[in-house]
Amino acid sequence: LEEDLITDLNGRSWNSTAIELFDVNGYGFLDLLSGWIAGTVKEPLFDGAYTPGGAVLLFGDGSGKFSLSNSTVLDDSILETKDYQVTILGYGFTDKDEDGDIDILLSTTRTEPGGSFENGTYYDNYHLVFLENNEDSFIDTTNSLTDFFSADIPNFYLIKTIDVDNDGDIDIVPDCFANWGDQVYSDNMHWSNENYSYQRVN
Repeated sequence: LEEDLITDLNGRSWNSTAIELFDVNGYGFLDLLSGWIAGTVKEPLFDGAYTPGGAVLLFGDGSGKFSLSNSTVLDDSILETKDYQVTILGYGFTDKDEDGDIDILLSTTRTEPGGSFENGTYYDNYHLVFLENNEDSFIDTTNSLTDFFSADIPNFYLIKTIDVDNDGDIDIVPDCFANWGDQVYSDNMHWSNENYSYQRVN
């Protein structure tokens, strides 16, 4: 028996490069995150497909199915301000200010139409996005991170949130780096939580 996971796509396809299940709102049900292109969408998308231009958070109700009518598109304003088109590669979850709300991290990489490895506009770079949860309203506070974009270090597909330095707060750790070229990068790179802002440590 085959059933639709998302009940109101109405026959449309949905292309996604990163999918994750996590109870974001703390209601006891798994929510679904799905996304492909974010920021400023500059290339034609598939005809007839659902293409929201950002990560979508679909809230779970325990049924095992999801609905666009019970979802929100996460606004990654830092990317639009920089006029970047990116591909979403992975998600991470934390509570930066310890207010009980789950914040969302996006691991992305620039994928400009006609971009290249050489100028840092097509993969082989990372752009981390931080979306702070304010009662299920997500605000882009990426500027609270230092070095959230770099073309000197390749893209990564996973984000872990653990207390790396044993100081009692949760840090951000990139994982599953790509190996496109000859870059040498630190094996202990992370963002250290310093009074609710994050400092990159190599």
